[in-house]
Amino acid sequence: MTPDGRVIVGAHGGGFIWTAETGMVELSALVPYAVSDDARVMVGPSTSNGLPVIRFDGTAVDLQPFLTGLGLDLAGWTLTEVTALSGDGTTIAGRGIPPDPSMSGAWIATIPEPSNWLLAATTFFFGAIGGLLRRRAVRSLACQS
Repeated sequence: MTPDGRVIVGAHGGGFIWTAETGMVELSALVPYAVSDDARVMVGPSTSNGLPVIRFDGTAVDLQPFLTGLGLDLAGWTLTEVTALSGDGTTIAGRGIPPDPSMSGAWIATIPEPSNWLLAATTFFFGAIGGLLRRRAVRSLACQS
């Protein structure tokens, strides 16, 4: 739950998010175990395979490839569970299978501010879509000549 109590997340047959404005809304991609103070970031297991997922501003992605894509070195690790999220949404903790069996299976990862990586992901996504649309428009103009 957010500190002000305006957003509650959890499990009830599947994942859900509750606000006074929307009531309880089912989440299809994850069962949230934790939510950031501003409710923009959630973490929990995937509803499809149980592996850790991070959801930010409504978009859920598998956590391990997401962290690797941000440049975190997870070589040899298999993240199996996410159990905690900091209030600012930048520090995540959980359990996994380490590369060395004598090591602890606990892990902690710190990611950039959500606004920064969300902006970068959004810019990349819309830039790629824009490029595809421009190519299609150029191809259409060439066909009309």
